[in-house]
Amino acid sequence: MKNLYLLTILLVNFTLYSQHDVDGLGILFTANNKLGVGTETPETILHIKQSTRHEGLTITEEGNPETIKLHLAQFDDGREYGYFKLGDSTMLRGNGERSYFKGSLGIGTIHSDAKLTVNGDIHAKELRLDVIGWPDYVFSSGYNLKSLKEVKKHIHEKGHLPDVPSANELGSQGLNVAEMDKTLMRKIEELTLYMISLKEENELMKVEIQTLKSKISADEN
Repeated sequence: MKNLYLLTILLVNFTLYSQHDVDGLGILFTANNKLGVGTETPETILHIKQSTRHEGLTITEEGNPETIKLHLAQFDDGREYGYFKLGDSTMLRGNGERSYFKGSLGIGTIHSDAKLTVNGDIHAKELRLDVIGWPDYVFSSGYNLKSLKEVKKHIHEKGHLPDVPSANELGSQGLNVAEMDKTLMRKIEELTLYMISLKEENELMKVEIQTLKSKISADEN
């Protein structure tokens, strides 16, 4: 019955553009169609003045365990922030404080297939990935380094480097940045080993050439 009374007052005040404090509850309707809760001078269509920290707007539903909350809050160290909670899975804090989002988020798309799916550009100053299995093992004594002949054969048959996804694979499956970074580093390390091997062969050839030159010079004399 009281809810019906409040609704009636709301309709009457919006119709008559008068100002009224509903039943002394601190709910005020102004002549310019603004609703104030806890304030006599609402600045917008709905203005709620929070009188107690962490107690603002709450939305519940019978039979639904989830709760929506919106209020101003403060940490023990005095840092203040706005708080918006959508059930137990989403908690957003303003003023640069940490937020929590349990579900998946799609930006530019409603078809989110990961924790974050973006259909568009991403502009950032830094991207940090957790990487497991960085390929330092390439430099271990037991690493099976393919010969350049094997690499050449694979390129001729497949059209791309061994252990590197093809253009068709990337086109259909996308690019896993962390895995590709590991693959590229492995190839760089393999190239380094090839260069070291070629350098050693080159140095050996120089010694052999110099030995032949010395022998030829001795024979001529």
